[in-house]
Amino acid sequence: MADNLQNKAVEQAVNYFQVSELQFIIFCLLILVLWFIGTYYLQSRFQKNVMKDIALQKEEIEKRLKNIDYKNDYYKKIIDKRMTAYEYLEFVISKIEVIQEIFDDYRLKQGEGKNIYSCFMNKEMLAETCENIISVSKYDLWLSNEVRIKLSEINLIIANALTSINCSNKRNLEFYGLNIQKDNNDKLSIKIGIYEYKKMSKLINEVRTIMAKDIKTLDEIVPFFDNLLKK
Repeated sequence: MADNLQNKAVEQAVNYFQVSELQFIIFCLLILVLWFIGTYYLQSRFQKNVMKDIALQKEEIEKRLKNIDYKNDYYKKIIDKRMTAYEYLEFVISKIEVIQEIFDDYRLKQGEGKNIYSCFMNKEMLAETCENIISVSKYDLWLSNEVRIKLSEINLIIANALTSINCSNKRNLEFYGLNIQKDNNDKLSIKIGIYEYKKMSKLINEVRTIMAKDIKTLDEIVPFFDNLLKK
């Protein structure tokens, strides 16, 4: 009987440990399943956040690129307008700066005469030159302050010359060192041109120098706008 009880106890112990081992395996499997589920959930959530951040970053980059493209297009249009303005100014100046030699005496040789700018050959050419300079004003917005000032000084010389020719009086002619009885004739514009040659030459050279400087900096838009505010 004692042997039977001992065998029964051993059998119960074996059954207990078998059940406990099965429960342990089930518990481990449950933990593993929960770990997989948790990991998948966290990875899925993390992936969604990452994708969201990537989308936002992409949107921000595209917005910045769009702004850069817009600014570049805007700057390009301004540069094109400035180039057009300086091309037209070059056309006008090139017509003004044509020099002609005048001889008071037929015995004088080449290089012994007096230089004038050809626009002073007669009042019609002076009037045309004045109109050409005034026409540059339509590009004033795109020219530098310095070049506009010098161009205005040239125009003032031309305008004063025209006034003196069309309304020749003692005071007007004395300004050029001329005599109303002696010099008031069809050569008046030439004589004024001789008087104004050095001043015109200086101003034209200054305009050329400023133009060269401005053309080198046509792409510097911000300084140009800063300078524009001073007009």
